[in-house]
Amino acid sequence: MERKKKVLIVLLSLLAFFNAAALFKTVEKVTAQSDRIHYKDKVIVLLYHHIDDKEDGVTISQEKFQSHIRALKKENYRFISMDELLAFMKENKPLPPNAIHITFDDGYESFYTKAYPILQEERVSATNFIVVYSSDDPEARPLLPHLTWEQMKEMKQNGQSFYSHTYDHHHYLPGKKDAPVMHALAHPMYLEEQKRLENPKEYKKRVKNDIALANVIINEKLGAQPRLLAFPYGDYNETVLQAAKEAGVQLFFSARDGINDRNTPILFRINAGAYDISAKELIYKLKKYDE
Repeated sequence: MERKKKVLIVLLSLLAFFNAAALFKTVEKVTAQSDRIHYKDKVIVLLYHHIDDKEDGVTISQEKFQSHIRALKKENYRFISMDELLAFMKENKPLPPNAIHITFDDGYESFYTKAYPILQEERVSATNFIVVYSSDDPEARPLLPHLTWEQMKEMKQNGQSFYSHTYDHHHYLPGKKDAPVMHALAHPMYLEEQKRLENPKEYKKRVKNDIALANVIINEKLGAQPRLLAFPYGDYNETVLQAAKEAGVQLFFSARDGINDRNTPILFRINAGAYDISAKELIYKLKKYDE
């Protein structure tokens, strides 16, 4: 009997040792993840568009969006606000390691109804680049509702931010017969009555007026703030850049993959808002920017 007790004590001791070792390894792994540095003095900007149960190339579900945020947190990415991003780019202020910022394009109402509750729950700040005309005229896009100014005011008070995706240049231009249609911001317009394209002066004036109007209305509705521009369809040229700078734009956002440092002239944004980008796939996409 005494021998059995001794054997039992030894077995229990071994079990306790292996449990402690396993626990130590788990803690060590979690600690390593929480301390992991992917990059320093840089920022990744993510791009989303629409949140809905019917996923497609620019739409993901609420569940997938939240899984992205939680996976990023688990991998020690640090969510920052647009104010922090601007301070880094324009004022030489520091950023935490693994800095990341979420952006949405187009200003769909799903940002308020489906993304915003998740952002609040996860305590994350995001930016939406709005097509100003679509919010200024509630009937402008009846098939897919856009944000109202009241919704934006509420969200802005709770850490979300809103900037320009142009006033009304998120569409295609009609072309002359047999000519391909072009993105409105990045190409001269075909003037049907005159049977010609806009000349360089006319084109630049149209672009500059649109960008300036967008920023005037945003400031009137939401208060004075920096002038930022995300290019519709990610398309731009030197005329667009010059016209936007003359309209006071301070920072530009593209739709090209990449990571940003202080000297990035036009910020890269990594698309995260497609049906085939799971949380695992998103982390995989970002790991290639590890230093």
